[in-house]
Amino acid sequence: MSRYIDADALKMDLYSIAKADCGYSADALAGLMIAERVIDNAPTVDAVEIVRCRVCKHWGDEDGKLQDSDGIIFARCKLHNYLIDGRHTGWCPSENNFCSYGERKDCDD
Repeated sequence: MSRYIDADALKMDLYSIAKADCGYSADALAGLMIAERVIDNAPTVDAVEIVRCRVCKHWGDEDGKLQDSDGIIFARCKLHNYLIDGRHTGWCPSENNFCSYGERKDCDD
């Protein structure tokens, strides 16, 4: 099973822990340099960060969002909201779904 991490954040955490525990002793720095090399040389995977519907700028249109009896929130997607025979289609199944068109909302949205 693959596990995706933020390697830069991991390295920062290692340095913070070492500073708190050892005050950057020579041994600690040597160990950190080895750990940093291991992290930098670790194999990478071909992955992209997804954008869930609830934080996508295309989620929810003029018809608003609805909540079903299970408490799941869903809404129309502005990219998938088509009119067919005068009816709207393109409902996102839930706020936790995602698609290849997802774009994160700006902070002001």
